[in-house]
Amino acid sequence: MKTRLFLLIAFAGCGVEVNGPLMVTSISPLRGSARGGQTAKIEGAGFDKKATVKVGGLEARVLEATSTELKLIMPRGVAGLAKVEVSLGDRQSALDGGFTYERLAFELVDAAEQRVPAWPLEGGGIATADVQGDGDLDVFQAARGEGVSVYINDGLGGFQEHVRVSVPLADVWSVVAADFSGDGVVDLFLGTTGKTRSQVLLGEGAAEFTPSPDALPALFGTAQVATPLDLEPDGDLDLIVTGSATTQAGTPVVMVLVNDGRGHFRDASERLPGTPLAATGITAGDLDRDGDIDLFFSMDAESNRLFLGDGRGAFQRAAGDALPHDLEPRAGRAALGDLNEDGFPDLFVPTATQDRVFINDGTAHFADLTEAFLGPESSVGLAARLVDLDLDGHLDVALVERPGRVRLLRNDGAGRLFDYSAEAVGNDAKLSVADVAVADFDLDGVPELFVSRAGLSRPSLFVLTLPGELDSDGDRWPDRFDTCPLRPVASKARAPFGCRSAAECRAQTGCDLHVLGASAYLSCAVTSTWAEAGERCAANGGRLVEIADVAENDFLRTKLSVPAWIGLDDKTVEGTWSWQSASAVWFNWAMGQPDNSNNEDCASIMVNGAWNDLPCAGQAAALCETRREQPIDPSACLSADGGL
Repeated sequence: MKTRLFLLIAFAGCGVEVNGPLMVTSISPLRGSARGGQTAKIEGAGFDKKATVKVGGLEARVLEATSTELKLIMPRGVAGLAKVEVSLGDRQSALDGGFTYERLAFELVDAAEQRVPAWPLEGGGIATADVQGDGDLDVFQAARGEGVSVYINDGLGGFQEHVRVSVPLADVWSVVAADFSGDGVVDLFLGTTGKTRSQVLLGEGAAEFTPSPDALPALFGTAQVATPLDLEPDGDLDLIVTGSATTQAGTPVVMVLVNDGRGHFRDASERLPGTPLAATGITAGDLDRDGDIDLFFSMDAESNRLFLGDGRGAFQRAAGDALPHDLEPRAGRAALGDLNEDGFPDLFVPTATQDRVFINDGTAHFADLTEAFLGPESSVGLAARLVDLDLDGHLDVALVERPGRVRLLRNDGAGRLFDYSAEAVGNDAKLSVADVAVADFDLDGVPELFVSRAGLSRPSLFVLTLPGELDSDGDRWPDRFDTCPLRPVASKARAPFGCRSAAECRAQTGCDLHVLGASAYLSCAVTSTWAEAGERCAANGGRLVEIADVAENDFLRTKLSVPAWIGLDDKTVEGTWSWQSASAVWFNWAMGQPDNSNNEDCASIMVNGAWNDLPCAGQAAALCETRREQPIDPSACLSADGGL
């Protein structure tokens, strides 16, 4: 008897696993945020460090293990009861409804002040993609008149590097970021507006791109937007483009562009039967649940269209009763998702009159149930995104207004949508929204909203706040997002000339805001002396412009209606012209100038771009310059008005 006991102890001491029963008896705490990340403890029997734990089907991270206790980090979840499962080898034990995930508070804040470069842009469409291959999503924003602004994600949801992809002569309206050439590197499709051709840029890695002139047939745009999808399917991404034409003067229609697998596209618009469509947006998805891609076309002055796919890249128009009848829907880009949670994808269709909710019966026949799901609205939408913002398991709506703020509609769980836009701090209706991208940029399991703004405004980044976050000054910006946590947020301190948009500059200063490269400019039509113009610039946080080269000079020439003072003079030494901050090395004097014909010691730029010397007491407009993004002045946080 003693020998048998000794052998059992010896085997146990050598680490031989004894397959006793695996049992989960409890978890504590019993409740937690759907955001996850909290520490929890599971008690039971038969555990060891090799145990795998899942909560609500998602794996938790086990920190410590004994035979009776597991300490773990909870995964992100969806609000409601979650099953707790522990497995070890072929043994399993579960605690049904053992943990309750609580939905997040529907409170957002614009964190761009801390996380996004503050440069104002004439923003257009947005795309997201992992351009660096580091596991997080970067942002591509159409910067109209400048190309594409690429925001590189630092992995924590902050965009620390700002890269500009310059596209000469192209007014970029929209951008698609995807691997078109099949080499595993992100490429770009740039949809234009105006008289320049759309373009494809092939990725070289590290956010470097090379134009591919022969990648597209002749393609011009009017507010052009492209939708990437594998139509045929053959493993590569094709494009369906709205607002496109084969000539500069062509009528904007929908075009189908089929990829050859190497990033070269041909026009295959014949795949859409019937007359060409002048659609305002495309929504793609399997609407009739047959495994094939179908297409919903939002229309303006004609009824919306639905085309059903055959799985081989061809489409036929759906039955006449498939969509609610409306001869003039004035619809924008719709969003697809299961709003009433019956397993079938529904449509949220923004319009210029009353946004609509179309509910799918499962066979791609839709009923207009707007009154039941949406109710009355006081504003109208241009484009919609469906996303579960508060992790309660129900789809909410992020809506681009026409124009105005981002409108946020919260799903009450029964499919009814209520306006919660006021719960987004910094959601200013005075700043016009161009587009919204929804993604988990900081990899915490909770989606954020990256907002592109028109009207030379900086973008916004809305994130959900945490419960109980410290807000020292009570301005609803938690301290971790507040530039000046002891004073009202000093967002204007980083804006050029203290204004966040061209409209705000015009209202505050009476001058027009322009941007080029790293500089921002104010052109003020009111005339004054050279000294008074300099004082006006200084009062707005700038100085009289200092022109470095022909490109800057040509840009400024297009912004003038009257001659304007520049920061160049020869008051110190006659004939030695210098800027206020540096020596001048490039000049653009008009023929015969400077001539100092009447003691002319101050320089101006004429409407044709040539320079002229004038008496400093003469009259000209003010042309001011400052940095496009202002550094934060620590003293601003200490001033009585918070630096505003």
